[in-house]
Amino acid sequence: MKQTVAAYIAKTLEQAGVKRIWGVTGDSLNGLSDSLNRMGTIDWMPTRHEEVAAFAAGAEAQLTGELAVCAGSCGPATCI
Repeated sequence: MKQTVAAYIAKTLEQAGVKRIWGVTGDSLNGLSDSLNRMGTIDWMPTRHEEVAAFAAGAEAQLTGELAVCAGSCGPATCI
């Protein structure tokens, strides 16, 4: 089976040492969360709002000194 873009992103983040990704499940992030679930090495941390995901990743990076990631989906607010 061919590797998807989401699987490639997940593998690259794994190689960078990412332990978890904060984000809102759904829409354009379904492929990424599915790839993370299949890999089992990076935790998907679901949030109810993308702003919360950004704050959580920022706090994680500040507290641990490690790379932290948040994922946001595309939508009407991306045009603003």
